[in-house]
Amino acid sequence: MLLLWIICRLVLFPFYIIWSVQVEGTVIRDLYGMPEDMYLLYNRWFVIGISFLALLHCVWFSMFVKMGWILISKGETHDLSEHKKGEKQS
Repeated sequence: MLLLWIICRLVLFPFYIIWSVQVEGTVIRDLYGMPEDMYLLYNRWFVIGISFLALLHCVWFSMFVKMGWILISKGETHDLSEHKKGEKQS
């Protein structure tokens, strides 16, 4: 399941989906007759949004790797969102 997540979120999404939106979007714009200024406005914000989502996927993957490393090396499960700075550890 983790391998499928890596393939879909870290390979297919950034290298095929985002690329397709940026490059092949102009073909769809010309096909449906969307005004160029409107296309550039909406496309820019859409690409920024999905690129930010791809960045979040990288952050989440690094958290998975850290949790897996802790599980393998120490033999204990640990939620990385627990015990933030300033909180008491029980």
